[in-house]
Amino acid sequence: MSNPKTLMVYKEVLNEAIRVGVKEGVVFESDIFETTLNGALNFDPMTKSSLLVDLKNHRQTEVEVLQGELIRLAKKHGLAMPVTRQIYRKICLQGESS
Repeated sequence: MSNPKTLMVYKEVLNEAIRVGVKEGVVFESDIFETTLNGALNFDPMTKSSLLVDLKNHRQTEVEVLQGELIRLAKKHGLAMPVTRQIYRKICLQGESS
């Protein structure tokens, strides 16, 4: 999160997810973006995500259930998800090459 490019990607994915949630009828607190972002920024930088651990250990990941479903819901609502789609493709390709 200390890398400006990575932080920008995180922010865009968060915005994409919130837009899908709103279209699905989720009622978010007005400060959901800031609250979620602050939570991420306060994570111990040495913490590894479960997705990273699964990829490194050549295990099945939750990418299809999480990012895949988010993409399917976005499509249902006609929403673009360029950053989430790009990450999804890269994770899926990573899994294939392992």
